[in-house]
Amino acid sequence: MGPRMIRVIGVALVLSLGISLVAFPFGISGGIGAYTIDLTASLSKVGSAVAAAGTALGLSQSQINNVVGQVTGAIPPLAIVPVPLVRGTVEIGVPLVVIDSVRISGGIMTDSIVRGIASAAGTPIPRPLIDEAFTTDAGAGTLTADLSFSTYALTIAVGKRLDLFLTAIDFSVGATWIAGEVTPQVTLQAPNVTDAQVSAAIAALHPDGISWSGIGLAAEIRLEIGPPFLRLRAGGGLFVPVYTSSGWWGIKISGLTVSTGIAVRF
Repeated sequence: MGPRMIRVIGVALVLSLGISLVAFPFGISGGIGAYTIDLTASLSKVGSAVAAAGTALGLSQSQINNVVGQVTGAIPPLAIVPVPLVRGTVEIGVPLVVIDSVRISGGIMTDSIVRGIASAAGTPIPRPLIDEAFTTDAGAGTLTADLSFSTYALTIAVGKRLDLFLTAIDFSVGATWIAGEVTPQVTLQAPNVTDAQVSAAIAALHPDGISWSGIGLAAEIRLEIGPPFLRLRAGGGLFVPVYTSSGWWGIKISGLTVSTGIAVRF
C-alpha cells in the first residue's frame, strides 16, 4: 500500500470520525425549564385585599391592621419568581442555508405533577395543605385550605446550529404562548361568623383572579455537550411579550427563560 493510499484512508477515517461526532438537526429533547413572572403589582394589592376580607368578617379596624401587618410582613419581597416546567422538544431539520431546523417545544407543570414528584421523593405533600382547628374567646372553629394550579407553554421556533465535534452552540427565534392559573379552595367555620360573611371575605381575596397569559417573541441560546446520541444541554433566553392578560392580582410574565436537559439527535 503506497503513501498516497495511506493518506486517502487517513483522510476518510478523519472525516468519518468528524461526521460521527457532529449532531444532525433532527432530534428530541426533554428536561426542566422555567420562565419568570413579575409579582410587583400583586404584592401591592395584598394589604387592601386582606383588609377587605377582614371588613367582611366584621373585624375591628385595629384587628384588621394587625392581620394586615402580619400577612404583609410574612411575605418575602420577591418581585420576580421563576415558574418551573417539564419540557419536551421535537426538532425537524430543514434543507435551508439560513436555518437548520424547525422546533416545537411544549412545557407543563401542575399541582398533580408536583405532588407526584414529592411522593416519589418520600416527602408527600398533605391534601389539603391546611386543616386546622383553632379556639378563640368566642369559641372553636376550623380552617381548611388547599390549591390547584397549572401552567403551560408552547413555542414554535427556527434554529441555527454551530457544531464543534462534541459541543454545539444553538440559536433559535420564534413565538411563545404562556399561560398559568392558581385556584385556591378555602373553607372557614368560626364562631359568630356566618356563611355569608365567610363567602364575602373569600371573594374579597379574589381567588378567581390569580391567572396570567401572554403571547410574544422568544429567543434562546443553548450549549450542548456530548456525542449526538445523548447530549447534555443548557440554555437561557428572552421572552418579549406582544400581548398579555392577567386576573385581578395583576401577575405579569417577565422576560427571562432557562432550560436544561438531555437531547438525542439522529
